[in-house]
Amino acid sequence: MVIDTAFRVLLAPIALVEERTAPFSCHLVGGRTKLGDTGAALWVLARVLIIRGPATLAAIVDVLFLPAVALAIAFPIIRSKNVRNYKVLAILFALAVSNGVFHLASLGYVHPSLSRVSLFVSIDIVVVLMAVVGGRVIPAFTKNAVPDATSHHKFWVEFVTFAAMILVIVVVALSGVWTPPAFSMAALLSIVAAAHATRLALWDPLKTINNPLLWMMPAAYSWVPFAFLLRALAVENIVPTSAWVHAITMGAISSLMLAMMMRSSLGHTGRKLVASRLDMAAFLLLQLAAIVRVFASIGIGDAYRSWIVVSGVFWVSAFLLFVVRYLPMLSGSRVPDSP
Repeated sequence: MVIDTAFRVLLAPIALVEERTAPFSCHLVGGRTKLGDTGAALWVLARVLIIRGPATLAAIVDVLFLPAVALAIAFPIIRSKNVRNYKVLAILFALAVSNGVFHLASLGYVHPSLSRVSLFVSIDIVVVLMAVVGGRVIPAFTKNAVPDATSHHKFWVEFVTFAAMILVIVVVALSGVWTPPAFSMAALLSIVAAAHATRLALWDPLKTINNPLLWMMPAAYSWVPFAFLLRALAVENIVPTSAWVHAITMGAISSLMLAMMMRSSLGHTGRKLVASRLDMAAFLLLQLAAIVRVFASIGIGDAYRSWIVVSGVFWVSAFLLFVVRYLPMLSGSRVPDSP
């Protein structure tokens, strides 16, 4: 049940971001798509069926969600002839397969251990997707907003980052039949952490310090190398597995999701790209939630459950602030005569 809930929570940001920022997604793929209504309907229906049953139908509907996303964006991607975006389709396909394996394991059609394997594979695939999107928008937004920023990429850093992450996915996927020595896996994960940290440094994130809406994105991405460092330590049994899982899910995924939704909501409703105090409060609450949750996982004695509650309150409060700030904006009209 815990793994099942975690898997669905992991997929929820994808549905929410696509539903709320469809124009931005269309811009990335070079066209327009009607994904929002169909994708949201499938996602919501799957959640209802998971609660009410039957379980098999719930699994089928849930498995259809990601292929629907891929199919909807495939047409504008192919029409635009933007070959570099084909990788997004491959990522969604891999995530859909992992989701399918998870449901098969949950329903007893394959070995139950594959539910945990597919969960971790899915986390890694989402990190790859974050790395692809983050690698485009963070340096681009930085250069556009800060004229003297030197944000750039180096081919060898990109190659090492993505090659190492793909290797991690392969190793995790094969973990049921083969497991490498702990020191080898820890070394690989350390390479991934260093590659992401180097990548982030090349984007000149310190130049964003005076623009809160801008620095939220590199701040969110900074959780990725930290999480892989924790993961390397977890392989050596220095910290628990839950530490890196929460660093990725509560730290990196939630933070980048929130930062992107804020910026996209402002931009696509014709408002100035300036973070309000409510935006900053929401983002900082989310960082506190992740920090508390990660260190609670590492171990704080008898107060563990209390700190979990504190982290949960911070996390929920962050997204409640987002709803308070942006629901009127997203349900209203675009600001007229705006650039």
